[in-house]
Amino acid sequence: MITYGSDCSGIGAPECALNRLGIDFEYKFASEIDKHARLILESSAHSAEYIFEDVTKRQPEEAESVDLYVAGFPCVSFSGCGNMKAFDDERGMLFFSIHEYLNLKQPTTFLLENVKMLLTIN
Repeated sequence: MITYGSDCSGIGAPECALNRLGIDFEYKFASEIDKHARLILESSAHSAEYIFEDVTKRQPEEAESVDLYVAGFPCVSFSGCGNMKAFDDERGMLFFSIHEYLNLKQPTTFLLENVKMLLTIN
């Protein structure tokens, strides 16, 4: 069994994928600012042990280390179809909360879902 955590969790698509792949996991934490998405996360059969409302207000020690970490932070700040303001957009700044988690907790594996221009915009 692996431990799993997610930030900018949405409605829980990665957990559905883990289930469909037959991977046994303990869902340690999630974060999601959208209240409707949080309701879906909370009602899921594989609900996280703890759901944070806002990843930017979470203290680093509040989220435990996990084997698999997934973050799907907003792409509009980095997308050619978005505003392309990168880190000059508040939504783009979410990247730094995710980076902080990665640096401090060093999960075994991580997956960051975003857009191609994330690597080249600045």
